[in-house]
Amino acid sequence: MNRPALPALLLVALLGLAGCFGAVEPEEPDMIEQPVMLEEPLVEWMTPPITIELDGTPIILQIKFQGQDWALTPSIVTPMFDQVSAYGWSQTVQGYSLEFLPSMLGNYTVSVSIEPVDQVAIAPIVPSLTHTIEVVEPVAQAPVLNAPVREILEEPNLLWFEGSVEHQDLDTCTMEYSVSDGSSGSISIKEDGSWKVLLDFTEIEDTMTVTTVATCGKFTQLSDTTGTLVMLEGGGADADGDGIQDTTDRCPNGIGEAEGWKSNQNTDKDDDGCRDVDEDDDDDNDGVLDLHDLCPDSLGWISSPDADFDSDGCHDTESDEDDDNDGVLDVDDSCPYGRVGWSSTLYTDWDGDGCLDLDEDNDDDND
Repeated sequence: MNRPALPALLLVALLGLAGCFGAVEPEEPDMIEQPVMLEEPLVEWMTPPITIELDGTPIILQIKFQGQDWALTPSIVTPMFDQVSAYGWSQTVQGYSLEFLPSMLGNYTVSVSIEPVDQVAIAPIVPSLTHTIEVVEPVAQAPVLNAPVREILEEPNLLWFEGSVEHQDLDTCTMEYSVSDGSSGSISIKEDGSWKVLLDFTEIEDTMTVTTVATCGKFTQLSDTTGTLVMLEGGGADADGDGIQDTTDRCPNGIGEAEGWKSNQNTDKDDDGCRDVDEDDDDDNDGVLDLHDLCPDSLGWISSPDADFDSDGCHDTESDEDDDNDGVLDVDDSCPYGRVGWSSTLYTDWDGDGCLDLDEDNDDDND
């Protein structure tokens, strides 16, 4: 006989109400992470250079940066549109510093991209910083050629003629010599700048002059010239008896033996046979008259536009601190080889940078 199903159903219901089947917890909804909102950062160049010379000096750019959760990435493109891979990038107190060494002339383009660190962050679009730097030729310096002022032979003979050359790029230097008898040739320069050549004076009868020229420069070639007297003791005529043979005596019939004077290094520095105190208007024989010569005792060289830009009788590389003679020393002169024949004043050069405001200076107040 079948039992009724109602009591069984009631039993199941009671067990459920008592929790015998276990409780079922309701599912909680997934938490959705809200994206971070970034504020626009402050990013700007800190007085970047516009031009720089290709002289081994690195380009350094400073960037002012204020912001959080932003990543800055530099990029440098050469004048040949190649990427520069070797550079320094570091954080500073005020932001970042970028440093690299240019290797060619032309315009380098530097850009810095600004992107949020979190790619899903809500952030404003920040344009990249971009700056162009022109790399220009360095200001060329003439070589300094050192050669004897005079050579004295007791008798006709061979002569080892030697000296030295000074220049920042010695491997670009070449040398030539010419003698007043018409002979000439080239001279090899050693790695240390010294040079030596054997000259033939076995048939010398009178004083001769050896002119030596050194030419140097990687981008712009400049030269320096010296003159050396080769004298034969007791050789040649000497009309005024001053000890200087007529062939090289600039005052062959001047003051001499009759007046009790003989040429010496104290009274005739350049051995030209003219007494410095009253006959010689160019005591050092550099081609600049004493009246205009600011270095009247610089012997053994000849003033030229390459080595003496302002023709003041001072070698630009060796002894002239104001190559264009504008009154502004080269170390402070933004136009060290600028216009000649003017002086820097408040009226001609308001900011005193050595550039004539009228036609040389694009920033008269240097702001």
